[in-house]
Amino acid sequence: MKPPILIDVALMINAKGQIDPVLLPALAKLNQADRPLVLIAERPDGWKPTRSRVDLALQQQQDLEATINRGGGMLDAVLYLEFSLFTRKRHRMAALTDLADRYDRPLDQIHAIVPEQSRMTELLQDTDVQVYPIQGQHELQDRISTILSS
Repeated sequence: MKPPILIDVALMINAKGQIDPVLLPALAKLNQADRPLVLIAERPDGWKPTRSRVDLALQQQQDLEATINRGGGMLDAVLYLEFSLFTRKRHRMAALTDLADRYDRPLDQIHAIVPEQSRMTELLQDTDVQVYPIQGQHELQDRISTILSS
């Protein structure tokens, strides 16, 4: 299995909380290239899963997955990372290592596309993941194409 491409959810969704349809062809290319798509998002501080919160998170994930599938792509997973000051770095690294193990790839073969100057960028900069900070959604298609052609 090829290594996944991680994309920050913040780059995927518009103000209405939906995937911009212009991104769907790029996501379909990931599927055609057999590159798993894993969305990454910040787990809110103090988030304690309750039935309604879990249902809401699951519903959003299902909506994203359905949209990506309709566009010819495939969502493999959503990974929520903790950014709390009280969460040790090793817990976040364990989540990334588990992800790498799932795909039987070292961390340095995993690509992450994240917004510039974001907490996600800061979090991933001190890992072995290849991080590609971009200025916005308009650069996402180009970055995906660049990764697929390398």
